Amino acid sequence: MRTTVLGGRALAATAITLAVLAAGCGNDDGEDSAEGTTATTPGATTTTAAAELPGAAVDRGPVVAVGEGEASTFVTVDAEDNPREVGIRLTEGALEGLPDEPDAPPTVWLLELPESAGSTMFNHVSLDWASSGHEPPGLFDKPHFDMHFYMVDETDVADIVPTDPEFGAKAANLPDEPYMPEGYMVPPEPPVEMQGVPNMGVHWLDSADELVPGEYVFESTLVMGSWDGEFTFVEPMITREWLLGKPSLEQDIPQPEAFTRDGYFPTTYSVDFDEDTSEYVITLGGLEERSSD
Repeated sequence: MRTTVLGGRALAATAITLAVLAAGCGNDDGEDSAEGTTATTPGATTTTAAAELPGAAVDRGPVVAVGEGEASTFVTVDAEDNPREVGIRLTEGALEGLPDEPDAPPTVWLLELPESAGSTMFNHVSLDWASSGHEPPGLFDKPHFDMHFYMVDETDVADIVPTDPEFGAKAANLPDEPYMPEGYMVPPEPPVEMQGVPNMGVHWLDSADELVPGEYVFESTLVMGSWDGEFTFVEPMITREWLLGKPSLEQDIPQPEAFTRDGYFPTTYSVDFDEDTSEYVITLGGLEERSSD
């Protein structure tokens, strides 16, 4: 469903080992995690870009039950039907009644994108809930969501399993430097061939982040990912505690110098609370058209 918006604006706003990411971001046995159920498509609501652009519209993906609430994706398009934003909306209830078993593997809900995402680089989204956070203590050990915006399809993601005889080689096959966002790096240890996370890939961290256990205040961070030579996902990682404070954040996304696929790619990352709909809004915005070289 699509709604046209005429005007107005809402408030917008390394040193780490793979053990940190593998413990909290993946299911290390390679099996599927619990998947949410799909419900009906909701009415569209205003997002930042839609509020700024006369004639802009918002398309919503199917609703998925999460906790005691719902989650869905959205795409904001301008008057020429060019995508300007892609993101996730979570109702307030989605942060309540979540699984809380200690040390349980993440719960995963697959979120379908609306058709208007077809010209972006994104294929689908997974919303992962880590009820106990993950090691090491003092870094990412808070209950949080991992939100993977994948640039490959669900089958490709499902095929990332340790039983693949080329699993290590595919992990170690990193994209050439120009094809990953500037400033992002794979942790130096353990060896790259051991850094593959089942059903995800290899995680890249922003070298500007000071991830010092006991000093780092984990609220929201942006992770990137690759598999078998391709840049494959963008991943906001956000704590439940921080979201409950109804924050407003906006930051630039470092860009690759070159791309291996065509489509619209985001230049900004934002988190807001929509007072009109009582929803948390996680947005990859400022979409710009890129071409493969």
